[in-house]
Amino acid sequence: MFTPNLKRILQNTSWLTLAEGVSMLIMFGVTVLAARIFGKVGFGQFSFVLYYVFLFGAFLDFGLGMLFLRDTISEPQKQKQYFNLILGQRLVAGVLLFGIIIFSGKLISPSANLGLLFFLALQLIIDSVNAVGKVVFRFEQKMQYEACFKIFNRIVLGIGAIMIFFWAPTLLNLGIVFFSASLLEFILIFVFVRRFGFTWRPHFSFNFLREVFPAAWPIMLSSLLAGIYYRVDMTMLEMMQGSAVVGIYSGAYTFFSGLTMLPAMIVVAVWPVLAKFFKEEKENFYISAWRLIKNSFLGGIVILLGVLLIGSKIAVFFLGQSYIESGKVLNILAGALVFNFPAQFLMMSLIIAHHQRLLLLVTFFGVLFNIILNLFWIPLFSYNGAAWATLLTEGLVVILALGIFFYSQRKNLSHVA
Repeated sequence: MFTPNLKRILQNTSWLTLAEGVSMLIMFGVTVLAARIFGKVGFGQFSFVLYYVFLFGAFLDFGLGMLFLRDTISEPQKQKQYFNLILGQRLVAGVLLFGIIIFSGKLISPSANLGLLFFLALQLIIDSVNAVGKVVFRFEQKMQYEACFKIFNRIVLGIGAIMIFFWAPTLLNLGIVFFSASLLEFILIFVFVRRFGFTWRPHFSFNFLREVFPAAWPIMLSSLLAGIYYRVDMTMLEMMQGSAVVGIYSGAYTFFSGLTMLPAMIVVAVWPVLAKFFKEEKENFYISAWRLIKNSFLGGIVILLGVLLIGSKIAVFFLGQSYIESGKVLNILAGALVFNFPAQFLMMSLIIAHHQRLLLLVTFFGVLFNIILNLFWIPLFSYNGAAWATLLTEGLVVILALGIFFYSQRKNLSHVA
């Protein structure tokens, strides 16, 4: 049961909720200003580059972030060793991927801003390093550090964005602001991680990668496929219909992605506790996981109803009349939240329970289904087609993941209502 750990979970969730709330608010403000100042074409170019660059995050992570937290949560002696080995892996991967991101981004979209690509690629590398440091705070159940540093990052980003929007509104300058915020956050994380006895001595080891590869590659591939799924619509819209259409779709997606952060905060907070449950009290793990899945489904329905009532008006109010179609797209994407919310807890549960290879199959079929739908529906229905493809794919992913969850753990869950 959650009772022995309830206070800790509530504290961590409160901190992460505060950080995510501030982060979402500031990012929302930056996005709204970008949409209004750059227009649909400029905003579409910004959105394409932003989502395209972060597609490469799975290659930087290599599946090691989740393994780091899952496999060493009860083995402190391994934590410091893994810390520097993973740092080394991310730095090497970052150097190799940097050029690939720039070259491929310009190849897919010749109109993409090169300076924005450059600085967002650098930000991706820094953020991947920051993520390793944040795992230390999760080990120590000190998520207030992670929360405060995220708030600091967003405040710097918000202040910098306001300055460039009013005095030098260019995509290049916006990229510099994103990069600078992450760099300053890294300096803080660097200092505070050392206080928990971790030293920053990155070490790259092929032996380490060979050792963890059997467990890591399904997670890496799942993350990559998930990244493709969540971002392929932007790329396909850019290639098929241009930046203006991406701008309209991105306007709606800004609200959608913000709402998906609500369960994501809880996932981060409960992950360490559920990982311990799986190692020590498997029955409680499955009971707790199933309750989270059921409640998140109900939460998704509530959010859907709210969006259908006022979502379109809110989208137009913030983005402007030129984005009136974004409100209609948001109504479609809101339906995907009903499936996205429980999907996040299902993914977490399957990874903790060492079902990452089965999860890989789920993600693969989801990506394939999504790409096929987009290939047919984007030429016919433009951004509305991409939104419907997202909704149906989310539904498919939940159905497949639930089937694996019940099949694998039916004995543990047979007595749960």
